[in-house]
Amino acid sequence: MLKRLLKDAVWDTPARYIEGYSKNVSKLYGERFIMLGNATEFLDPVFSSGVTIAMHSASLAAKCLCKILKNQECDLEEEYTKPLMFGVNAFRTYVDGWYDCSFQDIIYNGKNHQIKRNISSILAGYAWDENNVYVRRSDEALRALWEYCK
Repeated sequence: MLKRLLKDAVWDTPARYIEGYSKNVSKLYGERFIMLGNATEFLDPVFSSGVTIAMHSASLAAKCLCKILKNQECDLEEEYTKPLMFGVNAFRTYVDGWYDCSFQDIIYNGKNHQIKRNISSILAGYAWDENNVYVRRSDEALRALWEYCK
């Protein structure tokens, strides 16, 4: 049907591609600011990780801001950046794996449904679940799974 609809189309713009969607910043907080959501890390438009990162970063930042406003000690690196990046890096593992096709090989392999459930939970927003080995050791786990599925 598309062939029929587009048979007289004129393609006046050459096809292009973007090298990568991922974008990160050097510092997630500073004097009188804490970055949230896609301002901290924009990983990919396909997996919709932005909403999850936005909600989690806001939750972490709110806890920090409550401490700061009460003049309590708050180490933003330990209480905001490191916890946030733990899940962001888990997401990044599977986004990168999608584009290098290792993640696709795992998902489309029928060998183990529990593995797929554990990984799906990450993509569903549980990227900070330290009990899930596919979060805790995401890079190592993806490589091992890929070898297993080949």
